[in-house]
Parts: sequence; structure tokens; C-alpha cells
Amino acid sequence: MVCPHLNAARAGEMKSAEEYFQRLCGEFRPDAATFGALINGAAEQGDVDGAKEWMKKMENFGIRRNMVSWNALFKAFRHRPGSEAEELFEEMVQQRHAPDAVTLISLIGFLGKPRVRGLCSELKVDYDRIIREPVVNRAVKRADPHFQLSEQYRRMSRFSLRAQRALGATGTDQAETCR
Repeated sequence: MVCPHLNAARAGEMKSAEEYFQRLCGEFRPDAATFGALINGAAEQGDVDGAKEWMKKMENFGIRRNMVSWNALFKAFRHRPGSEAEELFEEMVQQRHAPDAVTLISLIGFLGKPRVRGLCSELKVDYDRIIREPVVNRAVKRADPHFQLSEQYRRMSRFSLRAQRALGATGTDQAETCR
């Protein structure tokens, strides 16, 4: 079950997400996924300051920044491009977080390719290697149990459709049992 504050954050209802988060903070310890959703929710609204504030709260809880949280924060800058995003990218690299293709593509979206190449050159980040890497590492995905379950569900859904087609109009009751 997904927590209501995560759904509220995904829907851009950040005030209700924050209220729910504050209420439950005494009962559970939030994790990186919780903060990632809240940072992303603020970013979706173009609230750079809000996204940065959630990032600070995450660190106050003793949770280290990860690529998901960094990339969510960069997403917020598409509404407010400028040197602040460049400074944040520099900070990320200095903290030894290696940017990925998602990071660079986000930056290219609001800084432009020449500027991102220049930043990478200044910070000794291998732009060409990163941009050519697959965005998702299949070996990592296959090792993830959540991915395995969703992949199994996807395959079963396709099986159900094939069964319905094979049974035709006369066997629709039997096709329902394949779901």
C-alpha cells in the first residue's frame, strides 16, 4: 500500500503531503523513497526552494542523498534555470556523486548541451561516456524484486489478452479465469 502523503506529493498537493508527513513522523522513520517522492512533488510544481528544503530535511534524518533525490532536485530547475543549478551540479560532483544520463539530460534541457559539456569538462566528468550509457542498467533491474513482480504481472496481462483472443467471442467467460 502506498502512503497517502506520497500520493499527495505525486499529485502536487504538497501542503497536504507535508501535513501528513508531519503527523506520521512520530510513528515511522521516513526513508529515501519517502523523501524522493516529496522532493519530486515539489520539483513537479517548480518549487526549487521547496525541493531543496526537502533535501535538507532528508539529510537531517540521516539519509544520504542519492541519484534519485539529486535528479528530482535538478528537475525543479527547469522552472528556474541559471547558475544555481550549475552550482548544485558542482556540489553533487564534489560530494562524489557521479552524475548519470538522467542528470545530464535534465541539465541539457535548461542549460543547453554546450554549457553542460563545458561544466563536465571543468569538473572532469566524462560527458560522452555517461550520455551513451543506457539510462537503466538491466542487470540492476533484474535483481530488484519489485521489478521482477511488475515484470511477472506484465507478462501475465499479455497472456490474458492472448487467451481472450484465442477463445474468441464464445469463450469470454473462460478468458476471465485467466486473469
